[in-house]
Amino acid sequence: MTPQDFLNIVMNCIIRAEIPDTISVSGAYELQLRNFIAIDLLKLYGTFGIEVCYPGSQKKVDLAFRLNGQIYLVELKVESPTNSGHFSSHSTLASAYVADTTKLAKFNQDQTYAGATKWFVAVAYSHVGKTALANMSATVVLDNEAGLRAGLHAV
Repeated sequence: MTPQDFLNIVMNCIIRAEIPDTISVSGAYELQLRNFIAIDLLKLYGTFGIEVCYPGSQKKVDLAFRLNGQIYLVELKVESPTNSGHFSSHSTLASAYVADTTKLAKFNQDQTYAGATKWFVAVAYSHVGKTALANMSATVVLDNEAGLRAGLHAV
C-alpha cells in the first residue's frame, strides 16, 4: 500500500463519516474516523486495523494492520474541533508529530515489528491546521477533500 492509497482511504472515510458535520457541532471525531478507516481496510483489502500496545507500554498505536506480508503502524491525529490549531492534547501539529514519531520509533526495538511501515497521519480543518500540515515537510503526502486536509508522513 502506498501512502497515497492510505490517504485515499482516509479522505473517503472523512466524506462517508460526515466528519465536517461532526466538527461543526464540536464533536470528537478521531475515534469515529479511526473506526471508519478500520472498516474500509477490511472491506477493500481484507485486513482489519486494530490497536496494539507499544513495546513495554500499555499505550496503543491507533491502527496496526498487515497487508501482503507488510505490517503498517499508523498514528492518527486530528485537529481539535473546539481549539483550531491544536491536535489532541498538543498545542501544535509539530509537538503532536514529535510525540507520535517518538512513540512509533519504539517499535524498532521489537522484532515482531521489524521492518514495519510507520506513518503519522494528521487531519486539519482550519486555516491554521492546514497551513501547519502544508509546512511540515517536503516528504508529507497531502490530500484535500470536503474542506479538510490530510497529511501523511512516513516515519
